[in-house]
Amino acid sequence: MQRENAAHFELVKMQNRRIIRNLLRQESPLSIAKAASKAGLSYPTVSGLLKELASSGEALVSDIQDVAGGRPGICYELNPSYQYALTAFFDDWSIKAEVYDSFGKPVKPYSLEHLSSGTDAAEIVSFISTIQEEYPSLSAVSIGIPGAVYGTEIRHLPKFPRLLGNHLAETIRSELNLDVYIENDTNAIALAEANQWTDFAHIIYVDEDTCIGVGIVLQGQLFTGNAGCAGEMDYLCPHLEDPEDTFVTAILALTCVLNLPDILISGTFCTQENVNRIRNRLCERLPKELIPRLHVIEDRNTLYTQGLLRKILTVWSDRM
Repeated sequence: MQRENAAHFELVKMQNRRIIRNLLRQESPLSIAKAASKAGLSYPTVSGLLKELASSGEALVSDIQDVAGGRPGICYELNPSYQYALTAFFDDWSIKAEVYDSFGKPVKPYSLEHLSSGTDAAEIVSFISTIQEEYPSLSAVSIGIPGAVYGTEIRHLPKFPRLLGNHLAETIRSELNLDVYIENDTNAIALAEANQWTDFAHIIYVDEDTCIGVGIVLQGQLFTGNAGCAGEMDYLCPHLEDPEDTFVTAILALTCVLNLPDILISGTFCTQENVNRIRNRLCERLPKELIPRLHVIEDRNTLYTQGLLRKILTVWSDRM
């Protein structure tokens, strides 16, 4: 019984620590009294937790003091350099990367140029290693790829065949001791957009590569399906060289199967004039009330990095 009570106490303490850590990420600096009020916890409990976080280096005693109650009170803030995150995504024949601090704020961009079809895991690990040397407390990397992913296994990446499988994630973990997350590019963008829409699909048509990608979000959660194949619409669109026909085919399929209220589209073809033509063609095939709202999305790269970063911040927020 004593062992069970001790385990329960430790679990509650870990949950409370997570609450206080996330409060500091959302609002720093915070006094003990304000943190206790926002968390719904007692003053002594919060005081002890903040002292523990400060002792481990995860929190700092702020130069700012709380003077609301008369006598100045100690305030704490999240240590921005306690841990860093790295996002990296393939952009044609290069990799664009950026370091973020504990708050999720951008710190410094990087790039790896002149990739080739022979690029392997060792080349990418070397690139990340140079960044880790500059930021020793780097703890996680989130990688976006223009291909199919299941977990951290890369299942389809035509430009970089030597990166297929789990080898990239395994090598980064073992050699650099980092948490590794790998996500399809369209899914990462959809993850960022889940803050604004609840049930939707984002269709990306890339004219230069004549390909289509679809990220699907249901009830605010990314839907990848069995083996990560949900949204691989190129199997369904036989005329990828015709962007208008490709969009119409994909939207018809998504509407008939999922009946989503919103479809987001982006790519070289996506102008309002073209969207109007797509909508007119859909009206010829579907009852008007079934046609989803169509939204043109322009700044994909910003959303891309936001989605990749969100994977890391979600883990940080859930950590006990």
